[in-house]
Amino acid sequence: MSTGRGVIARVEAALDRRAERFTFRHPYLTMVIMFIAVPLLMLAAVSALTLLAALPAAMLFGLL
Repeated sequence: MSTGRGVIARVEAALDRRAERFTFRHPYLTMVIMFIAVPLLMLAAVSALTLLAALPAAMLFGLL
């Protein structure tokens, strides 16, 4: 169990280093990603999951 945590911690640290290096190299792109791309992707994911949940119910009740 502790080896799994160690592996996850090492992977997390490596990803953190890579993200920080990317942020320092591309500050404007990072701002665009943080304030435009991520919120749009979250909205798309929520919309898709809502559609997947509502579509079968609408078909079941004969609304489509």
